[in-house]
Amino acid sequence: MELRELARALGLGLAATRKLDQRMIVAATIPQELVRRIAGLLEIGTDQVAAYLRMPPTLAAAADYHADRPPRASAQESFQAVVRASTDMPPEQRDYWLAALGPTLGEGD
Repeated sequence: MELRELARALGLGLAATRKLDQRMIVAATIPQELVRRIAGLLEIGTDQVAAYLRMPPTLAAAADYHADRPPRASAQESFQAVVRASTDMPPEQRDYWLAALGPTLGEGD
């Protein structure tokens, strides 16, 4: 499934979905409902989704880096902060995900 399709199916903006994919969101802040939805759409177990989201962040794919030091991923953000900052989500989708913040991966699977 393409990232854009996943974003649409989840009711998340593309930017927030990309941050999920790159694990730029603190896993403990991600709603379990979102994990269940991702698992259902990808037809995999919620434990697999949770394990993936708990892995270290990744760098942007196909990026060309020219530096003396190896690149490092940016700091992770909370799910709530990412949703609040999303400019590519309709207000009703943003409100839905902000209201759906409990329970999270940090509160057990």
